[in-house]
Amino acid sequence: MPREFRSILFSPEEIVPVLVQLTGVPGGHAAAGQVALHESAAGDLTATLVARLPDGRRLVRAFAREELLSALLMLCRALMIPLPRSAEKSVERMGRDIALSVSLSSQHHCMGVERATSLV
Repeated sequence: MPREFRSILFSPEEIVPVLVQLTGVPGGHAAAGQVALHESAAGDLTATLVARLPDGRRLVRAFAREELLSALLMLCRALMIPLPRSAEKSVERMGRDIALSVSLSSQHHCMGVERATSLV
């Protein structure tokens, strides 16, 4: 049975705003920030966010693979990138970028597509 597979690549800089939002820090918009991706020998993917908040505070927070997946799904919704609801979704590192990988078997093609809605 055929399967569809695609990856949507994001640079570390592109995910800074959504990671800051996930921290729940009041006034959570970073004036500047960086994300470092880490992959262990066992394949565990994590990211460390270092950001400067508008009030001058420094924010440092680590994110596990599941949190990164949530962040990328939020970002896709904000960018109105449609994703199949029934697809398997995973996060992986591709070079210096982070990828949201989407896999769908042909039997799922007739099912609904998750509509992207902007975050308010």
